[in-house]
Amino acid sequence: MKISHLGMICLLTLIGGCAEIGVRDVAPERVYIPLNQTSMPLEADGSIFSRAGQDSLLGNERSRRQGDLVTVLIEEQVSASSSASSNASRNSATTALDGSALGEIDRRLKKAGIPWPVDINPAESAIKSKGEGSAEQQGRITGSVTAVVTEVLPNGLLVIRGYKRMELARGAQIVRLTGLVRPS
Repeated sequence: MKISHLGMICLLTLIGGCAEIGVRDVAPERVYIPLNQTSMPLEADGSIFSRAGQDSLLGNERSRRQGDLVTVLIEEQVSASSSASSNASRNSATTALDGSALGEIDRRLKKAGIPWPVDINPAESAIKSKGEGSAEQQGRITGSVTAVVTEVLPNGLLVIRGYKRMELARGAQIVRLTGLVRPS
């Protein structure tokens, strides 16, 4: 009875050791737009030009204000390689037994002209090792990231921020985007 309990505990411990540790998930970056947005004037400035913004008759409206969305196209290609080599050698010599250690037996064998059947000369060894290795890795990301205009600078440049997570076969690729964009 005790042996079966002990066997069950060992089996559960072995199975638990093979469990995969979960990958820590990275929370998406939140983009907060400040509340100090300037409001557009309500009064009409004129029939052709308005301080509230420009509207085209064709409807080609570009992002110009806080909160507008901008799509950024991404094309990235990354490659890395490394190589290493090593050489090691070791020489050693050992004298375990020579003829004088046998004393009388060695003298009588030599006198009778009988050769000693075992090689008792010093032992020598040499070990040489050589290794080489190399690794290469390449990656390519192509896609788009939608970013939010978080601020409009006085010179007209737009400050944008965006985030995208792409699930791939070997994990997730996270793209965080922050920068300046010309509205034209």
